[in-house]
Amino acid sequence: MDVKIVAIMGGITAIGWLISHLLTIKREDIQRSRTALLNHTERQLEKLYGPLVFLIIEGKQTFNDLLSILGRKDVFIKEKQLPNKKELEIWIFWAENDFLPRNEKMKCLMMSNTHLIEEDVMPDCYKDFLNHCNSWSINHKRWKEKNIEYSWRSSIDWPIDFTNNVVNTFKILKERHASLLKKIRKKSFDSCEYKKGTGKKNSTLPAAAQK
Repeated sequence: MDVKIVAIMGGITAIGWLISHLLTIKREDIQRSRTALLNHTERQLEKLYGPLVFLIIEGKQTFNDLLSILGRKDVFIKEKQLPNKKELEIWIFWAENDFLPRNEKMKCLMMSNTHLIEEDVMPDCYKDFLNHCNSWSINHKRWKEKNIEYSWRSSIDWPIDFTNNVVNTFKILKERHASLLKKIRKKSFDSCEYKKGTGKKNSTLPAAAQK
């Protein structure tokens, strides 16, 4: 065979191998990126948004229980004080045994997991929630220790935008998690099919995706 033809065929083979190698590297990079994002998303759901959502759901139910006991749709009517001592006692019981402790749990979750907040900066509604908690907590503590009465609630209303943000972000993360898991599993299956019979296992697949 002519030397030139051999050289050309060798060059074509080398180019083909190089292209295949580069495509493999690109696919592996995409797979690693997906796996990293999947792991981060799982931490967000496990450590922050999952617990926050469940605490919010729990809080809505116990608040509805309180309204049922009071027999009306609002606790404080037109920003007025509670009408009698019995209702005040009920409200303080709910506040000390339900609302304030739950607020503190949610605040601690946020403080210890700021790196898992979805946005690049802390949303204003998160700051509103912290201000709501701190305003109520410190005034209630002063009443307990110094017997100085206050309005029996936070000076800042519960930020509904905070609730909406947490619930919507939880939904987005759940959808992202499902999508990433599906893509990683498919890629792992395709890779195993391609390497069938080698006995090798795709080490880039996270434990959750191997089940």
